Amino acid sequence: MVPSAPKLNGFSQLKQASYCPFDKGWRLPWDMINLDNLYKMNYHVTISPDPLHSEDFYDRKYANKVFRQFLNELKKNNLYSNIISVYEYGPRGKKYGKLHWHILFRTSKVRKIETISNTFFGTTPKRCKATTVVKRIRIDKNYVARSDKDKIANYHKQVEFIMNNYMKKEQHNKHKCLYTDMIPKNN
Repeated sequence: MVPSAPKLNGFSQLKQASYCPFDKGWRLPWDMINLDNLYKMNYHVTISPDPLHSEDFYDRKYANKVFRQFLNELKKNNLYSNIISVYEYGPRGKKYGKLHWHILFRTSKVRKIETISNTFFGTTPKRCKATTVVKRIRIDKNYVARSDKDKIANYHKQVEFIMNNYMKKEQHNKHKCLYTDMIPKNN
C-alpha cells in the first residue's frame, strides 16, 4: 500500500511521500535538471515490453512500478552513472497503446543493462531482440578529414535529435522527464 502525501494548498507534498526510492528525481521538470552531463551520455536504450508478457504493461501505474523495480536493480548493481528516462504510449495512443520507455544512459555496462531489462520486460530469448533496443551515441572518429570541433558538433546533434524526437516528443514529456539522477547539487 502506498502512503499518500499530506496536502498543502490543495497539492500533495510529493517530497515528503516515502513510497518511491527515486522520489528526488522522479517526474522532475526539464528546467530543474543539471544538463551539463547531457552531452556525456553514450547510450540511447528503448525498452518496449513484450506483448506476450504475463504482466499488464497497458496500465501506466503498474508499468511504471515495474520500471521502478528495474531502475532499483540497476542502481543496486551500479550499472550507470547518469540517466534520463521518459515513457511513451504506442502508436495507438494513451487509451489503447502499450507503454515503452526511452532512456539515455552514461554507462560502460550496457550488455548487463540489456540482460536485466530482458528479464523484467521480455518473455523468451528469441523475442528479446525487440524488447530492448540499444543505440550507441558516440563521436565518429573514422572521418580523418573532419576537425575535432566538427566531430563534437555532430555528437551534440545526435543527442539533440534524441532529445527532440524521443525524449520530449509526447505532451506529458514536454515539461517533465520520468526519472533522472542529474540533479544539481543545490536542490
